[in-house]
Amino acid sequence: MKIKFFQPLSLVAALFGLSGCVATSPMATTTAKPAQEALMQAMAAQARQSFGYRTDFYVSNSVRENALAAATDKQLTASANIMQSCEDSHDVAYIALTKKLMAEQDVAAEQVEQTAEHQRIKEEYLQCIADQQAILNQGIETFDADKFFSENKQLDAKSQMDLLFVQLREQINQNDIVKKANQTVYELEHDGKHTTLEVKKAKLLRTYLLEPSTLSIAGNYQPMLGMISFLPSFGYQTRNFTAYANQPLYLDLKKGVLYLWADNLAMLYSETLDKAMGNQWQNKWLAINLNDDSLPDNFGNHLLKMILDAKKQSFLSLPTDTFDWVQAEAVLAELVADDLPDEAKKRITSSPKIIRSSANAQQLAYARYIFVDTLYQNITREYPELTSSVADGGRSIADGETLIELVNTNQSTDEPVEGESMESIRINAKLLVQFLLNMLQQLSSDYQLQLRTSPDADLPSYQPFSYYGLAGNRINWIYQRQYWKNPLIRGNDEATAKLKISQPLKVDSFTNIGPVQTNLFDRLPASMREPNASNTINFIEYNKDLVDKLQNSNDKYLKAMVALIMGQSGQAEDDWYFDEDNEDGQEEDNQEGDDNKEQ
Repeated sequence: MKIKFFQPLSLVAALFGLSGCVATSPMATTTAKPAQEALMQAMAAQARQSFGYRTDFYVSNSVRENALAAATDKQLTASANIMQSCEDSHDVAYIALTKKLMAEQDVAAEQVEQTAEHQRIKEEYLQCIADQQAILNQGIETFDADKFFSENKQLDAKSQMDLLFVQLREQINQNDIVKKANQTVYELEHDGKHTTLEVKKAKLLRTYLLEPSTLSIAGNYQPMLGMISFLPSFGYQTRNFTAYANQPLYLDLKKGVLYLWADNLAMLYSETLDKAMGNQWQNKWLAINLNDDSLPDNFGNHLLKMILDAKKQSFLSLPTDTFDWVQAEAVLAELVADDLPDEAKKRITSSPKIIRSSANAQQLAYARYIFVDTLYQNITREYPELTSSVADGGRSIADGETLIELVNTNQSTDEPVEGESMESIRINAKLLVQFLLNMLQQLSSDYQLQLRTSPDADLPSYQPFSYYGLAGNRINWIYQRQYWKNPLIRGNDEATAKLKISQPLKVDSFTNIGPVQTNLFDRLPASMREPNASNTINFIEYNKDLVDKLQNSNDKYLKAMVALIMGQSGQAEDDWYFDEDNEDGQEEDNQEGDDNKEQ
């Protein structure tokens, strides 16, 4: 499991409901306060209070399965390669007939006597080709040369040839347009993505992957103590197999330290980087110190405030009219997933107030961009020393509205100093923050590029939504639905890329918010449930020592990998190509070549 130190912070901010959403009709209510204002006030109050939370995720491939269930007979029997459908049908029929005759005649395949069935299969194949061409050539017009010369006989020979060339070209271009349109229609009926095999694969994925899997995130938010805890968990259970994995994390804002339980990462490290690790990390927390003197004082606390501010700006970027008050009956009747537990449904029906937010895919994509860009701008404005490349534009605020300025991001053109070694790059908290800034900058640039080139690309047509249950000035629960590009549909062609968007994965999540949980890490040994000086390892210092050890080792592959991770591409090439073993091998090869020449 890959853990980035900034992801949990964003998760807690998201629990306040500061993310994009969608829904249906408003309820008749006398509530005076606008829904967006009420929700924003509840979020602000929630941020000052301690609470525990648990988010359960429900992943469904139902959009794809419904499309497969509605597939036509032509789609179900289509070939993966549309234009090979006739050949495929012929081959299947021919092979079946050959097997049948081999059994009846008791001979090998090449000795089977031809029968009337062979002729029938051939005729069906030829008819299939004819039908296919008739569909593709429907509306195609042939050029009437006799009519042309009859209508233009008054022209001299050169003028006739010039005009003939023009009209022939126009006819060819028009026929190409018609044929392409015909092929588009033909592909919709024989798209190769709704076959009987695809139906079977979708059922197997649901039965053996989606239904047995569970995913949740639980934790506590305690601002007065400066503590945030997280417990992402994954489970898989079938009749004969059960697996469970989780990753405890603590964030101590007062100390500026992120702690993660070492077990999962220890397995990865011991198999790849540090094969001499042994059991050093057993029953240990890894401490990533955000106050290791490489970052400004109190940076961790400021980072959380900047994340919350970015979430707020993202929330305010959604139009006011996309928020409304609704009744519990409307939520249950229209939008609650079938697999949502009864406990969650009971919580919904008992809520005195429910707010729904509706926004289309473009508005939600813009809100995500606002979060990323605001966080990046906040960090670089407060701490310019943390970045070596800053966008010279991107977004501004005028008259209370956020405006995107489409500009190119200036990437750093600083070349590494010749002879600079890997030791010159310090593995510390500043480096981790720079990784974060680079990622935020790239996400911002990608959104701006998409806005220039294809603003509607990669946006599912299905509407996501969010519902918030309020009691007083607190949020009791959040129910959300998102649609992701479907990774279960295989293929790299353009048609498949569109299909992944038009038939996305449906991801529902339900978050319960309540009292602080006292048994969050009860799977850990009792003395290990909270980090302390005796059960923690300084992760950054450990990696510094590991890099030094790898540099002095004879493992050229690990040296090259570490060099690449650290951005030392030149050093990586030296480690990979120009090590002593490789040079010796070249000398031996050259010597063998010289000996052969002498012979």
